[in-house]
Amino acid sequence: VTASAPEAVTAEVEHSRTAPAAGVTFEAPDAATRRVAPGPRTGTPRMLMRAQARKAATRIQWVQRSRTRSVELGVRLALRKADPQEVAAACASGGLDALAAVVHKQLGADAWLRATHNAPDEWEEEDFVGAISKALSDPARAPEVWLLAKPTKYECALLALGAR
Repeated sequence: VTASAPEAVTAEVEHSRTAPAAGVTFEAPDAATRRVAPGPRTGTPRMLMRAQARKAATRIQWVQRSRTRSVELGVRLALRKADPQEVAAACASGGLDALAAVVHKQLGADAWLRATHNAPDEWEEEDFVGAISKALSDPARAPEVWLLAKPTKYECALLALGAR
């Protein structure tokens, strides 16, 4: 059986597309020489590690901020329960001992230590007394409550150890 001329040409074209050229051999590349271009979801391991580190840092900041907000709310609620005459007398005295006594009574000794550690280094004693007086006299609106609520770096380290 012989093929007609158009069929023979079609068969020859098909053979030339699928058959390798003379002297050319096809070998599968080994794993060491094969390279894959990074696509939209792939990347180098270093890029992936950086992305995971950013994601972890964001999560840690979110947890720390939410913990600080809840502690701050607890401090505000505890300070609202303080005796108004005692708070007014402590604020009027202008001394650290009277303010410390009110804070110790309402929040405990740790809160006073936290406030002294959180106070900026640039503050003088009068600045610190004024900030604590504001926090005690109007705990619902005073921005200075963070002095009593924000964990120090040492407390953060201990909290991190306890979380493991």
